[in-house]
Amino acid sequence: MKKLITTILVITGAIGLVPAAQAHATLTHSYPVANKTVTGMPTKVWLEFDDDLLQIAGKTVDVITLTDSMGMNIPTTKQYVGGARLTAELPASKMTGRIKMSWRVVSNDGHPVSGSIYFTVKPKK
Repeated sequence: MKKLITTILVITGAIGLVPAAQAHATLTHSYPVANKTVTGMPTKVWLEFDDDLLQIAGKTVDVITLTDSMGMNIPTTKQYVGGARLTAELPASKMTGRIKMSWRVVSNDGHPVSGSIYFTVKPKK
C-alpha cells in the first residue's frame, strides 16, 4: 500500500512539473466587425487579440492586409501595434463593396497566427 501511495505522489508531482501549454493569440474584436456593413470606407481598421502581440524592434512581424472584391490590394498608410491591438490607417477612399481583412501576427508565445474576416462598405449618402 505504501508503494502505491508513493507511486501516485510521484506521478502527481511529475504532472505538476509539466509546463502549461501557452495558447496562441485569438482574435477577440475587430473594426469593422466581421460580416457587418459600414457606411463609407473607414480610414482606420483594427484587430484585437486576447494577448499582447510580439514586437521586435526594427522588424515588421504583425501585418494587416486588405483586398477588395476583385482581389486587388488596398494600400495602408501606417500600421502599428499597441499591446493586443494591431491597427492600420488607410487613405480616404470612396471604395465600396466586400472587403477582406487578413492578418499575420506573432503572439507573445512566439507562434505566428493568421486569418481573415470580411466586411462590406456601402456608399455614404
